[in-house]
Amino acid sequence: MKPVNARPSRFIADLPLWWKLTIGTVAMLMLIAVVTLAPWLIIVWQSPKQNLVAADVIGIVAVLSLIGVVITIFLTVYVARAFIQPIVELTRIVLQAQNDDLILAVGGHAGNEIAQLIGAFNALLDQANRSAKSLEHEVTERTDQLAAINEIATTVSSTLDVGEVLSRTVNIIRDRLGFYHVSVFLMDEKYEYAVVRESTGEIGRIMKERGHRLALGSQSIIGYVTQHHQARIALDVSADAVHFNNPLLPNTRSEMALPLIVGDTLIGALDVQSTEANAFDADDVAVLQNMANQIAIAMNNARLYQEAQARIKESNQLTQLYLTQSWQSYTRAHAETVNLRLEGETVKPAPELNETDLNLRAPTLSEDGTIMSVPITLRDQIIGEFSLSAPPESVQWSSDDLLLAEAVIAQVALAIENARLLEETQSSLAATNRLARRERMIADVSQKLTAGLEIKNVLQIAADELQRGTNSRRAVVRLTIPTAEGTE
Repeated sequence: MKPVNARPSRFIADLPLWWKLTIGTVAMLMLIAVVTLAPWLIIVWQSPKQNLVAADVIGIVAVLSLIGVVITIFLTVYVARAFIQPIVELTRIVLQAQNDDLILAVGGHAGNEIAQLIGAFNALLDQANRSAKSLEHEVTERTDQLAAINEIATTVSSTLDVGEVLSRTVNIIRDRLGFYHVSVFLMDEKYEYAVVRESTGEIGRIMKERGHRLALGSQSIIGYVTQHHQARIALDVSADAVHFNNPLLPNTRSEMALPLIVGDTLIGALDVQSTEANAFDADDVAVLQNMANQIAIAMNNARLYQEAQARIKESNQLTQLYLTQSWQSYTRAHAETVNLRLEGETVKPAPELNETDLNLRAPTLSEDGTIMSVPITLRDQIIGEFSLSAPPESVQWSSDDLLLAEAVIAQVALAIENARLLEETQSSLAATNRLARRERMIADVSQKLTAGLEIKNVLQIAADELQRGTNSRRAVVRLTIPTAEGTE
């Protein structure tokens, strides 16, 4: 440092930063500071070349750092992919499995842990595939069973024809559930044999024609079921002790029979046969027992319907018989009022109808169209006839005239039946009243007679009551004991 005067010092202090060109035209960077307590200047200078060297060092370090970062990232990604890729693939497979796409397999070459995980998942996926196929088969089978049950229920509810119900039922069971042969056995009247009532296929037709039957308690599945009233399954007929080997059904490998029971009464059995061994399980027993119950219900409904129809028929026959007898009695008692001939305004008695007239079942016209005859019908029972004759000067009767007469006479039949019933009711009521009066009179006489202690009083009371009760003009009472012939 060199001392300087104050003026230059102030000047330099005003300009603290200077550039100076050297002989080599190299710019120098100088920093000048003034010392205020002494006549001194502090000058610091540095060549730009030195600055550039430092900058170059920084740049090299930055480039190397960047290269290191890139290499680190590359190595990290590479290593991560080696570990993560199997997991990503496994995740993709799991997501596809969630979308019901179970038929997949996970591959790849990973570490031991990942390989074990993939192997375990493959095993789980394979098990899931097998379970899904088994479940799908079971669902299909149960769907077919439910469809068969619904179809049988529809058949049972839609008809009361036993033959039709049984025929459709056995064919539904065979076709829907895929069995070899299905039959329905019904007990005979003596309850000794189960007889084939309906059976499937050509073999079934032959069995029905032959009247195939199995005795109650015989060496057969049907014999066992009808005796014990419970289902029996032969999963392997060759090893079953009670199986009956039917030569018409050589392909049977397993058989099941179920009882048909209404209330506490066994009416028959349902027999189902399969060409496969072990073809039946507990679910099949439940489903087929349901079908057997529906068959039993259908049989019972048909029986009740037939009994009801028989009662209705019997009731109708009794009604017609009563109607016939009632009108026969009425016409005999009132022949002069029920057989009439009307000519103009003159009413004359008409001859009674004969058997030929009563055979008239429908309105008829004579060949010349001048006479129409219309039967008087009540509840399908002919009780009379209307005969109309056209006047000589009129045209012939037409079909419209016949229809008009038929409609009017139908109302006439109802009216005269109501009138007869009214007369009959009144007559019955009068008879009832007479009977009641008689009972009251007997009771009164009995009460009064018990009060009389003398014969004269008793006879007097009896005569008075009988005279009053019978509206008699005179009553005479005499007591006498006839003497034996020849007695003095």
